[in-house]
Amino acid sequence: SAGQIYRYIHPVRAVPIKEETPDTEWRHLGNFQSNNGSSAETRRQLRAVINDDISYMASKRVTSDGALMGYKLKFLPKMLYRTKHGNLTQPQVNSLQSSVNRLLKPKLRVPMTMPDDIFYGSGVAGGVEFPHLWDETNIEKLIILQASLQDSSEDIYHIMMGNVARQQMRLRTVTTPLRTKWDGIRKMDDNEWISSLWKWMSSLNLTMNIPDMDIAPPYENDFSILDAYIHYHRSRLCPEAASALERLVRG
Repeated sequence: SAGQIYRYIHPVRAVPIKEETPDTEWRHLGNFQSNNGSSAETRRQLRAVINDDISYMASKRVTSDGALMGYKLKFLPKMLYRTKHGNLTQPQVNSLQSSVNRLLKPKLRVPMTMPDDIFYGSGVAGGVEFPHLWDETNIEKLIILQASLQDSSEDIYHIMMGNVARQQMRLRTVTTPLRTKWDGIRKMDDNEWISSLWKWMSSLNLTMNIPDMDIAPPYENDFSILDAYIHYHRSRLCPEAASALERLVRG
């Protein structure tokens, strides 16, 4: 009623909030990550899949086709769920792939010394068509990005475009990342989801028709100084240096 004072019979208990460091990993969508971008727990879980699950299958009497089917249908999707949402670098993923190869190459009855071009290559050209974790990861990431940009009214659209915009600002360019190839000169953070995807796309001469984010200069005929600087020096490279730069972009 009017004028009546209410008091808590039992005071609300103030539970102290546990303080965590920026390196503390927390779980999100089944994956672990930290504010500092640590991927230690993700790599530990991926190693467990290889050392426990794939190793167990490799120790059993299964045919080559059965081993390949088991890997593609069971273990590869299990690993991809972690890698496509994570921020592992290419060397980290390649290290995982090498461990998988050591277990499955004997099971597939192929030499341990088989060149990668044949092991991962298309069956049309005589390859084994064994899926490489780095390629499969970035294919999945590209699918995620394309799906995220379908509807500009969704929050995920603005999150992804904000990611692209931050990449653009860090590189000091007026062009839109992913609409063109990475130039191989500007340093990018390999731990970033979007930058590693862009490098992978560039290595395959792929671009993506994402919404244009060209920054309009304040005055007519203005341009990015860094863009002009890189264009000038690339135009003056000798054929050997230009070829070396192209090999760098292609990984």
